[in-house]
Amino acid sequence: MRVRIRKPFAPHGRTWKHARLLSRPGPPMGRKDSGSSIRIAVYREGLEAPMVEDVTAGSLTELLGRASIRTYALARELGGRIAHTAIREIVENLVHAGCAGATISILDGGHRIVVSDQGCGIPDKERCMLPGFTTAAPWMRQYIKGVGSGFVVASESMSRLQGSVRVEDNLGRGAVVTLAEPLQAPVDASAPGAPRLAAGLRPGFHLNERQKRALLVLAESQHAGPSVLAKELGVALATAHREMGRMEAMGLVQYVGKGKRVLTAEGLELVRSFTGT
Repeated sequence: MRVRIRKPFAPHGRTWKHARLLSRPGPPMGRKDSGSSIRIAVYREGLEAPMVEDVTAGSLTELLGRASIRTYALARELGGRIAHTAIREIVENLVHAGCAGATISILDGGHRIVVSDQGCGIPDKERCMLPGFTTAAPWMRQYIKGVGSGFVVASESMSRLQGSVRVEDNLGRGAVVTLAEPLQAPVDASAPGAPRLAAGLRPGFHLNERQKRALLVLAESQHAGPSVLAKELGVALATAHREMGRMEAMGLVQYVGKGKRVLTAEGLELVRSFTGT
């Protein structure tokens, strides 16, 4: 009796020939380095749906370079200050994922850039931030330095803006890396003529009514993610996620893992100031 064994469905709609190419110890774009694409999504104020464009190239080196430069240009156009160096280091990290499902999202007026993929992910999110730790295969060094310096350089660049680099797991598989800077440049509150601040609010920041309600939700629930916030505020999930990012940049909430945020001491003080407690 002959038993027919069916192959499982090829992931992401690709053929198994292409899947084998991705698993080989060589460049994911095949022997001819024939090119692929990275999608960039730009979220503008007042628009629920992002503006989307695909960056394409004939080689992996060219693709990474083009995507980095285009991301930098779009973020600067919106008012962001994240350096090209930080963007380039994180975009080049997409080599580890073979650029599978590579997406770059530009949010909060260019002050937050999120790079995601559907690759193998980053299991050790602490040591990836230390120099010398790397999973770069020998073939990858054709395209990147491959010495474990990418996240270190990006973190140092972001620290000059009082910003941050965060690594999370993507849905299903892959990684999500977020570069975030304060929404406005820091202001010296002690300078003559500097405006008086509300309790707990950093210089240069102003809360809208939705953000005040979001802080109250966090104060009542101890910790919450964008889905809870969207339900409580009656807004779209994407809107709730953006508001979380803005409040995090203000120093009012902090990320604690698994998509959850909690109030910082500054956030709690601010809530007390407008609740009278």
